[in-house]
Amino acid sequence: MFSEYLEGEANNKALELYNPTSSPITLRGYTIQLSSNGVLAADGGITATLTFQSDAGALAPGAAIVVCNASFATGTGVPCAFFSGVAAFNGDDTIVLESGGTVLDSIGDGTRPDSGYWGDASNNTLNHDLRRACGAAGRVDVFTPFDPASAGWSAFVDTDFSDLGTHVCP
Repeated sequence: MFSEYLEGEANNKALELYNPTSSPITLRGYTIQLSSNGVLAADGGITATLTFQSDAGALAPGAAIVVCNASFATGTGVPCAFFSGVAAFNGDDTIVLESGGTVLDSIGDGTRPDSGYWGDASNNTLNHDLRRACGAAGRVDVFTPFDPASAGWSAFVDTDFSDLGTHVCP
């Protein structure tokens, strides 16, 4: 599931993936899809502007990995496991995590929000680092209205990389 969403300055954007299960997860077959401006396809599906798929590796129980924008600033100390254009979102882009065609988690709802972001003034997807609460479930219905707070996300300043790469849950 997504455990952190960093919509930072310039190209400092990243997604943290977390394994909340008690078993290792093989990453082969997992896909992250980015739909620019959150737009749905005519058939009701997501139109993926960019897609990222890892072809190898595993994620241990309770572990997290980070997918960074291909132009993420060096010297930040962020432990980027992968670099991809899929981390080129800007607050109004729907992001979906899938495995075998099944949605496991999503950020956004397949619409382009009029405000340019989902959420309210203090907890939203634009220029924020969103961290998911422990115990929050993946959001599998990408087509229902998205609100970060009700999906278990809390907002922090967009330059706070302090715990990116570690999602600690008791």
